[in-house]
Amino acid sequence: MDPVVRIDGRLAEILVAVKFVDIYRMNGPTEIVVTVPKGVDAKLVTPGIWQTRRGDVSGPGFGHGEITRFAESRKLKRTRDGVQMEISVLVPSRKTHRVRVEFGRPGRVLLDPKTAKGTTNKWVTLRTTF
Repeated sequence: MDPVVRIDGRLAEILVAVKFVDIYRMNGPTEIVVTVPKGVDAKLVTPGIWQTRRGDVSGPGFGHGEITRFAESRKLKRTRDGVQMEISVLVPSRKTHRVRVEFGRPGRVLLDPKTAKGTTNKWVTLRTTF
């Protein structure tokens, strides 16, 4: 489980994924920046955790920690459809591996996620209205 955030009073989950065989190839903390319109309340509810192959619970960020920050942008707006937002993720690794970022309501993120794909060592940005 990666971080759960509260955006404008609504809970949402951010999932950061790499192939299982690549988990142990990450070499630094995962950075997550959640950007919302100016004046929209955004908070971290719970930081992420993940389980190893043996079922042990380890720290977030593939065992290297996780840094979740919030930012505001005047370019993003609150619309009739919801709050425009961006989730940017950076996963450090010695080599290039594929990264997937998913966002959605807790318990539903796997059923109907908003998704962005990229690679380690580069910012992967997911843009959505929530």
